[in-house]
Amino acid sequence: MVNLVGELIISKSRLREITRKYDDRDLNATLSQQELFILNLHTLLMKARLMPFDILAQRFPRMVRDISQRMGKEIDFQIIGSEIELDRSILEKLGDPLVHLLRNSIDHGIEAPEERQKKGKPRMGKIRLIAEKQQEDILIKIDDDGQGIDPKQIIRVALDKKLLTHEQLTTYSKEDILMLITRSGFSTAAEVSEISGRGVGMDVVKHTIESIGGLLQIDTQPDQGATFILRIPFTIAVIKVLLMSFQRARYAIPINQISKTLEIPASDLVHKKNKLLLSYSGKLIQVFRLSTLLGLGNDDRAERLSYQLIMTEIRGNSYGIIVDDLIGQEEVVVKALNKPLETIRGLSGVTILGDGGVVLILDVFNLI
Repeated sequence: MVNLVGELIISKSRLREITRKYDDRDLNATLSQQELFILNLHTLLMKARLMPFDILAQRFPRMVRDISQRMGKEIDFQIIGSEIELDRSILEKLGDPLVHLLRNSIDHGIEAPEERQKKGKPRMGKIRLIAEKQQEDILIKIDDDGQGIDPKQIIRVALDKKLLTHEQLTTYSKEDILMLITRSGFSTAAEVSEISGRGVGMDVVKHTIESIGGLLQIDTQPDQGATFILRIPFTIAVIKVLLMSFQRARYAIPINQISKTLEIPASDLVHKKNKLLLSYSGKLIQVFRLSTLLGLGNDDRAERLSYQLIMTEIRGNSYGIIVDDLIGQEEVVVKALNKPLETIRGLSGVTILGDGGVVLILDVFNLI
């Protein structure tokens, strides 16, 4: 049914393109009525696909209790926002990532009761699983009041495993360093206890979240705990996108990945240490050309007097992307990419516009 309604939406867009050639009041009125019917049908279908987060969350209390008892730990586990509803297709993919994160919090986050007492903490540790709606996204958080993650230890392990060079380290923020635990093969059983297990399965968690157009964020404070945030879209069947053009091709970016759009004078951009920077709101923001992000090489065309810029925010940092032109917003049906296209970094799907054009949907978070 979702696929059929998707085809109806594409067909409706095609009809709208055709009717623009004719100034026929009756035709426009009939099409507007059809658009309303399709919109209502789509809304009802999406509501039918929604399921409460509790259907997934209710399996976790027993798992937490069993693991904590086996490890001799005392844990107060809380679930908040279990009534939040998500698209079933997304809910089905969240099970394994949440199991990985909860296991890591129990095993490597929460300390043993005696160790917690020595630190002046209550014997019983706390783990919370929180779901909340934020605009067009759903935020799912797992936080604990355990020992946290030591960035210095992450750096030592990353350097030992040659996942990072000392030169690269100078450009890494705290968030970048924490995200190193999502690298495949980062953690092994032979590593020291502060890190052991923190990377196990984290590459799978990150890949799964990004495969549904989401973003993983990590925050931690020494001896105060760690927080893992899964920012995921409300639905992945029909989404709102910003259409833009670049090098005579059209691309789409989900609206929930865009914070704002700007037109800036070319003189506002500065080159520093092989980076393109923009001074905006008192901060230096790194700017990318879309050709660079897509691996198309440098865009060496004649410089413009001004540039169209798409702004996005990733883990608290703002970035800009230079495109040729902004076409406008559109509601599109997302078609999944199959092999071999699904392996290409930065593509989350494809859609068909009303004029029959095929447009790739970019995953800006993953590209940057």
